[in-house]
Amino acid sequence: MPQPGPVHCPVKGPRYRREALTLAAPDGAECALISPNRQPGTCLLQATRSIRLAVPRGAGHHFPMDLRPALPSDLPDIAHLHEANWRRDYAGILPQIALGARLGGYMQDRWRDGVLARSRVFVVRDAQGLIGFASMLDEGPHGCAFLENLHVAPMARAQGVGRALVSAVAILAVPGALTLEVLCANRPARDIYRRWGGIESIAFDDEILGVTVPAVTVGFRNAAALVNRLSGRWA
Repeated sequence: MPQPGPVHCPVKGPRYRREALTLAAPDGAECALISPNRQPGTCLLQATRSIRLAVPRGAGHHFPMDLRPALPSDLPDIAHLHEANWRRDYAGILPQIALGARLGGYMQDRWRDGVLARSRVFVVRDAQGLIGFASMLDEGPHGCAFLENLHVAPMARAQGVGRALVSAVAILAVPGALTLEVLCANRPARDIYRRWGGIESIAFDDEILGVTVPAVTVGFRNAAALVNRLSGRWA
């Protein structure tokens, strides 16, 4: 049986439009990327499909990006982006020794074969390659869906990539809650989660690469409300 092709989903202009993100798959089944009013993850759980988005990069310019579940062939690129972002974003937060060879070894172990059986992972690619990914657990340390990782390449930030990835994760968390953990020193990420309606816990001591750092848990008590909020405007 031939596999279904990509689901084309044009999103034009400075805002997401809910009607642009409820779309018909090639086999006639309706699927939703943003709207929580449909069965969660209808298309996103099928690795043979992708959601094609046209999002603005700069004034008046659009570029296509594909959001889909990760495949084993994506893992090296995921590890590379994860490592590069930590080196960039955690410089000054973690000691340099932790961001050296120790980090490379950690990423090789973190993104080895088998991870896709434990976590739901989504990737976003454009013509140049991987520009973002997110991973989640159906049940994390707080007893609900847990966003383990969210990373966007620096050149693709503030263009809706992170919003699209979190939307994919949040849909799978409906009708429950979604939590994540973020370092206290990561102010840009904390500000974004706060704008999206996240509620922070008191700070606690986390451990990354053998280094103790303060972090907070961010909770979204109603994943459907988060999906609705994410469909409203760009971040």
